[in-house]
Amino acid sequence: MNSRFTLFCTGSGLAFGALFVVAWLLIAGFFPLHLPSASANDIADIYATNVGGIRAGMMLSMLATGFYAPWIAVLYVVTKRIEGDAAPIMAATQIVSGAMGALVFCLPTIIWTAASYRVGRDPELILLLNDLAWLILTVIVSPFIFQNLAVGIAILRDKANIPLMPRWLGYINIWASVVYVPAVLIPFFKSGPFAWNGIIALWLPASTFFCTIIIMTIYCRKALMNDTYVTIA
Repeated sequence: MNSRFTLFCTGSGLAFGALFVVAWLLIAGFFPLHLPSASANDIADIYATNVGGIRAGMMLSMLATGFYAPWIAVLYVVTKRIEGDAAPIMAATQIVSGAMGALVFCLPTIIWTAASYRVGRDPELILLLNDLAWLILTVIVSPFIFQNLAVGIAILRDKANIPLMPRWLGYINIWASVVYVPAVLIPFFKSGPFAWNGIIALWLPASTFFCTIIIMTIYCRKALMNDTYVTIA
């Protein structure tokens, strides 16, 4: 299972993270983040002054999301290897949740593109599209919660004498799923730690998500290169 192609797919999660962040934050100019409390005119001005950058950044962000697909496929392969072929429920949960998560990243890029497509329109409409995109990206965390839970549970249920992945990695995934939960409070706040630009609702979950990708990439690579592991159902 240690073919070059498989190992390339293992690294695709890192490619997704790097490309998405560069395209979204730097090319599109979404840093500093839009304030949830900003007026319609303020948001419309942001789009009017960086139309080309926003469109280019969002298209690259959308393309970057494609790299997330082979990475969740690798997670499926590794998780299924732990569970075996009889009932790989956690592996199936992980890949379905991961596919839903890819849409969470992809859909807002199209909405932000739509907001920049006709910058002369009513600022209230631009604000509406901008709010919608932000809320999709930051509030829909259930796919990521269940993706990490599935991986974490599978790792902790590994009955092999020498587990395919260390148990602490299972706890890391479960902890990550808990960190994502406060994002559901975002619709109730326009400022503070629970707003879409807040430390608890955004920055902590986002940093946890990307750190988890890095850690899982390292250990998925090791798992794929492990030819001695034997599943115990």
